[in-house]
Amino acid sequence: MMSIAEACIDPDHPALAGHFPGNPIVPGVLILSKVLEALDRHYGTLSGPSSWPAVKFIGPLHPGERFAVAVENHSPDEIAFSVIVNRKTIALGTMRRHRPFRTDVQS
Repeated sequence: MMSIAEACIDPDHPALAGHFPGNPIVPGVLILSKVLEALDRHYGTLSGPSSWPAVKFIGPLHPGERFAVAVENHSPDEIAFSVIVNRKTIALGTMRRHRPFRTDVQS
């Protein structure tokens, strides 16, 4: 897998309000939005229909933790991703487009 982005969710992000007060955890949908932003930046805008046929959250992401998004092309229309914190995978899955990913992009 190739790392394509690093990010951090601000502890004051509005999506965290009420998401386990005292021990906040970043909601999965917010993590996936950051994965999508990374894919957009790396492969170009991902407009058009797409799906997430497989997503698994293995561990928590706490506000303020830096994380990396890594990807691997499975086919022209499907890509695998991992979200990594301190060398530990906390989420993984695949995204499928109904239009091929650009695979000629260099990191």
